[in-house]
Amino acid sequence: MNQSGGFFKKLGNRINEHENPHVEGLPTDCCPCVFSFLGVPPEIYIPLQHQFGTGQGMTPEQLEITLRHISNTPGYNYNWEMKKADIHWGAKADQRGEAPGPDGVNRGRGYWLSSALTQLYNLIPNGFGTLGGFYRLDGTGHCIALGKQDNGTPIIYDVQQGRWFTQEQPGWQEGLGQDVTNYFVNEDIAHLYYLHGTINGEIIYEDESGARINQWGQVMHGGGKKKRKKSKRKSKSRKKSKSKRKSKRKSKRKKIKSKRKKVKNIFY
Repeated sequence: MNQSGGFFKKLGNRINEHENPHVEGLPTDCCPCVFSFLGVPPEIYIPLQHQFGTGQGMTPEQLEITLRHISNTPGYNYNWEMKKADIHWGAKADQRGEAPGPDGVNRGRGYWLSSALTQLYNLIPNGFGTLGGFYRLDGTGHCIALGKQDNGTPIIYDVQQGRWFTQEQPGWQEGLGQDVTNYFVNEDIAHLYYLHGTINGEIIYEDESGARINQWGQVMHGGGKKKRKKSKRKSKSRKKSKSKRKSKRKSKRKKIKSKRKKVKNIFY
């Protein structure tokens, strides 16, 4: 997927061990429930439950505002955005092959949902989860956790409902063993969201305790960059090598950007 960000939490045994914080009488507290699942502390998600649990719930814009507020607390220094993909005419019509795009062209059965899920799950590393959400064709919305098991099997965890779904079969068509696809089709989603977060332009990974790690589980230092060993070279040679590294990184980024432009991305 040609996005350069994400927020990925190491799942471990979280699905089995997490205590569902959903409160009866707060029917729209789904987003705070997902915050709880991803390790946001009670002093943050409980007030959100009471603030948003009896109205329309949290919009993507309110999620971004909340996450930026969290970023100002000690230990957080992130940039957040909810990325979106459109499932034209809803997932049910899409699966029937009755969902032409904005240009009027019908691209085949399940095209829009399949494209969105392929891009999204290609981004999520094995064993990690992130915050996601959707709006249905009728305009109602819901927050969920999206992730992959350690073996790469895609999963959805509907935290508020305490239910999880796996995609045991390859591809993104309805059918036996296609429970992730079936979930979205049954909900008739029209817009799919996922949390896009970066720190200094780098993808955010956290272990189960909230420590910054890379996607291989190694602890990161200094804002996501590994500590470098001190060079024995003199300060002049250090400056030269530093400038060379910068120029190499810049050229490397340019190459990556030019490659990314060639890949069609439906999230925005």
